[in-house]
Amino acid sequence: MDYPDLSLYKFKQGDKKVFKHLFEAYYPRLCSFASKYMQNDQASEDIVQEVLSDLWQRRQSINIKTSLKSFLYTSVKNRCLNQISKQTTYEKKLSEYKGFGSESMDDYNYIEDEVHANLYKAINSLPEKAREVVLLSMHETPNLDIVEALNVSVNTVKSNKRRAYKMLREMLRQ
Repeated sequence: MDYPDLSLYKFKQGDKKVFKHLFEAYYPRLCSFASKYMQNDQASEDIVQEVLSDLWQRRQSINIKTSLKSFLYTSVKNRCLNQISKQTTYEKKLSEYKGFGSESMDDYNYIEDEVHANLYKAINSLPEKAREVVLLSMHETPNLDIVEALNVSVNTVKSNKRRAYKMLREMLRQ
C-alpha cells in the first residue's frame, strides 16, 4: 500500500483486494496482541475476526481520525476488555447462583414435590373417566387422541375435562 489515502479510499469503496491485503498484514499481529489480554488463542482470533469484519461492514461510514494501525489495535484492545468484563460478570453471577442454590433450591424442590404430590392425590380422587381425561391432557394429548384412547365422544371428553378441572380447583383451594 504505497498511497495510504488512495488505499483507504479504495477500501471504503469496497475494494476486496485492499481488504485482503489489510487482513493479511494485520491479522497475525492483532491476534498476538489480543492473546496478551485473552490468554486464549481461539478467543483472540474470534475478537480479531470480529473487529476486521466490523471494519469491512462499516467501511463506508467509519471515520478513522488516527492511523489505521492505531485504530485496529485500539479496537482489538477495547473488544478484549469488553469480553473480559462480560466473562468476569458471568463468573461472578455464576458463583452467586451456586452459593444461592444450595439451601433455596432445596426449599424450592421440597415445595415443588409437595405441590405435585397434592395435585396427583387430588387427580386420583376424581371419578375414573375424568381422571383418565386429565392425565392424558397433562401429557398434552389432543382431544381427538383422547377420544380414540377412551372410546368416547369429543363432547364427553370436553365435559369430563371441564368437570374435572372444576373439582380440582375446589380440592386444591383448601
